[in-house]
This record gives sequence, structure tokens and C-alpha cells, in this order.
Amino acid sequence: MIVSSTVQIRLSQARLVTECMLAPAVHELGSYSVDLAAQKERMTRELSHRLLRRLSASEGTNMIEAAIITPLLLVVTFAIIDFGVLLYVNLALANGVSVATRFGVPGNTMPGLSREASMRSAMRSNTPTLTLDDAAFSFSHMGAGGGPWVAGAGGPDDIEKLRVDYTYHLMTPFLRPLFTNGEINFRVESAMKNEGLFTQ
Repeated sequence: MIVSSTVQIRLSQARLVTECMLAPAVHELGSYSVDLAAQKERMTRELSHRLLRRLSASEGTNMIEAAIITPLLLVVTFAIIDFGVLLYVNLALANGVSVATRFGVPGNTMPGLSREASMRSAMRSNTPTLTLDDAAFSFSHMGAGGGPWVAGAGGPDDIEKLRVDYTYHLMTPFLRPLFTNGEINFRVESAMKNEGLFTQ
């Protein structure tokens, strides 16, 4: 029993000595292969980081964004202004022609002016920001019994009609090609029956 145990101890010791002697060499080979793989991984990671840094670099991007956005912003801004002015012109003309026609219904005249000239002046005073030539005004009337429209503002009991034409020139260069000659033509009309007795 004692002898066999001694052999067993010696065999285990010999195995331990063998393992201790071979282990460093195996470890060196394994660490060398691990170092190559780690170095390759580090290089790949570093290259990917460099590429990402290049792609995410912000030098000059603000100038490029401004160069792209500024023209679009200007076009949208002037288009909004143009459509706002169009809406104003339409409302101003509609209101002005109604006021001018109503002014002429009782036969009113301004000092030193005819009835039609007085109605033009009333129209212009209600559209102060618009330039309206005399040629833009058209007067016509219909007799009390009906019939065709005849030139002139008419007399008592006639139905008078005032028509005004106005041309608006678009400000935005990019919108002008969408309209003939870059213009929009407005035409407003108002018809009312004159009073039976004009006031002088």
C-alpha cells in the first residue's frame, strides 16, 4: 500500500512538472495569435472611427445649408407677400367700387366735378394705395323698364353699373412665368338703382 501510493504521488508530480514546463511555450504561441487578432481588430476599429469622423465633420456644412435654404426661403417669402397683396387688391377694389356706386345713387357730385368724375374720385379715395386711371372705369346704365346696357351713369330710377379694371404686376420672378406677362387682371362691378330724385 505504501509503495503504490508513492508511485502515484511521483507520477502526479511528474505530470505536474511536465505541464508546468510545457505551459509557458503553449501560452506564448496562444498569446501571439491572440495579439495578431487583437491588433487586426484595433486597426479595423480605428479605420471605421476615422471614416465616421470624416463623415460627421461639420466644417463648411453651415455654408452649404445656407446656400440651399436661403433661395427657397426668399421665394416662399415673396410668394406669401404676392398672394397677400393680391388678396388686398381684390378686397380694396370690391369695396371701392361698391362705395363709388353708392355715392352716385342719389346723384351726388363733388364741387367742380361731373357725376362720373365724382364717382371716380370716391373710388380712388377708398383705394388710396392703388393707381386707377380714368380708362379703368366703365359706366353703363339700364332704363327703369329694362333693356340693354347703355353707356353712362344714367339718370333717376335707372340702374347704374360701374366696372373697374385693374392690372397687378407680380413681384416674385419665379411666379411671373405662371401668369400671362407676369400680370393678374382684376375686374370688379357694382350695379345699383338710382334714386327717383337726384339731390343737387
